[in-house]
Amino acid sequence: MKMIDWLLGRKTVYEKDVHGIQDALAMIDDFPDAVFTLEDRSSIYRFLSHQRVKEYLHNQLPDYYDYETHIRIVINRKNLKKLHLRLKGHIGLSTELQRYNPMDLTVRIKTM
Repeated sequence: MKMIDWLLGRKTVYEKDVHGIQDALAMIDDFPDAVFTLEDRSSIYRFLSHQRVKEYLHNQLPDYYDYETHIRIVINRKNLKKLHLRLKGHIGLSTELQRYNPMDLTVRIKTM
């Protein structure tokens, strides 16, 4: 648990790091009535339904990247479940070398 989570009264229920985006799509389906915020390299999209988020992931993310997904579900002070996803797309040897590559992608998805 991070210090900011403790201050905001959030408790981590589920946290997992996986390879690929299939688990992220499954987690988005688990929150059908939620409103999402999506943040990519150049812009922020707010008030998206889960269908629009899935369309974005299928249409905008290139297939030739290797994706690592960090999934986190927290419960806030009002006992509401919130989903936090971070998709990191790596191209080439940047995952093995642990180096910065300007071609890498990072997409953050959160429920509001």
